[in-house]
Amino acid sequence: IYINHSSINIVNCIIDNNYCAYVNSGGAIFIDTSNLKTVNIINCNITNNRAAGYGGAISARGASSNTPYVSIYNSILSGNTINNSKEQLHGQLINAYNSFIEDAVTGDFNAQENLIIQGVVFSNPGGTDFQLAANSVAINAGNLEYVADLLPKTDILGNPRINQNRIDIGAIEYQTDIISKITGKVVDEHGEAVTNFELYPGI
Repeated sequence: IYINHSSINIVNCIIDNNYCAYVNSGGAIFIDTSNLKTVNIINCNITNNRAAGYGGAISARGASSNTPYVSIYNSILSGNTINNSKEQLHGQLINAYNSFIEDAVTGDFNAQENLIIQGVVFSNPGGTDFQLAANSVAINAGNLEYVADLLPKTDILGNPRINQNRIDIGAIEYQTDIISKITGKVVDEHGEAVTNFELYPGI
């Protein structure tokens, strides 16, 4: 993905197994813009991408004032490399919040809040389903403070975005078994029966 002088929100996405040969590139996302724009990456998985230049996952450049304009929230970056060496991010113009960034070197970007760099994440490491393991460090490790207005109610698979009262890191929310039984009748404030409604556990 090449972002050139644009503001954009990338939400609930999986970007996996890409290669960019451009010298100043990021393997998944290359951002070249000004400090008048903002790029938000929210609850995404950016995995197993490769770059010939900088930032196996993301490289950002171009803000003349050196003020960070790229923000990563509640996202998983793992398995991304440059020239067979691990490097997830490149650019002091990038802030990361409440994210898993594998073996991160914080000098390559700005770690803001609750950065996780090691631990179990996926139930099938190396696979392509990206389900979180039951003991994943990503479960309940996210934060809605900055992104509540930008997130849909469901994850990338259409499951409830929040399952255990706190958002997970990544594009796929861990789903525990939910057994519910609703009896009786749902009515509105006028006593009229409600026949069309949605129930989102944990929200």
